[in-house]
Amino acid sequence: MNDFLKIGSFLFHPLWMPLTGVIFYFSYTPSFYEVPFKQYLILVIAILTILLPLLFLIAMKYFDLVSSIHLPNVNERKIPILFFTCIAAMIINTVIDVYQTEYLYYFFSAIFFSGIIASILILFKFKLSLHMLGVSGLASFAFIFMYLLGDINLYVLGFCFIALGWTATSRLHLKAHSFLELIVGVIVGILPQFYFYQAVFG
Repeated sequence: MNDFLKIGSFLFHPLWMPLTGVIFYFSYTPSFYEVPFKQYLILVIAILTILLPLLFLIAMKYFDLVSSIHLPNVNERKIPILFFTCIAAMIINTVIDVYQTEYLYYFFSAIFFSGIIASILILFKFKLSLHMLGVSGLASFAFIFMYLLGDINLYVLGFCFIALGWTATSRLHLKAHSFLELIVGVIVGILPQFYFYQAVFG
């Protein structure tokens, strides 16, 4: 059981969630875009949201700026979260065109605002769950996107609930977060996604 729960923390790590959202979006819109464009965007997002943050965390660990790349201490999270938030800002300003991939633009805009909120909470020494922020934000985007298309896939929806439960149980079992930190993570992940849905599509 312990290994199973650890796998949940790895599978639903916040670094994977933005790329997963992009892949999910293209899987639902297979005929809307040319294959080279999809491959290009997936590659760029993978580099910016996975490879670059990992290299940044490894560098911080090398220079003893953090005790672990898992960032167990709330104070260690300030710079990495701000760094990732800046990456999200760069993506919505230079990588994703609001007119070409509108839904992805607002998906990353919501990620940016979630990062801002997480950064503010860290200033108040509150260590919200980034795992729950990531998976709840992705689940919200998936639901909103399917709802707007009028094609809600119950298998996808069911998997989202499983992912949320698996991640929450994993983080509690590993004593990485309190129940309150998990709940706040979910709220910070969900609210920006639904805010952009109401503001743009509501």
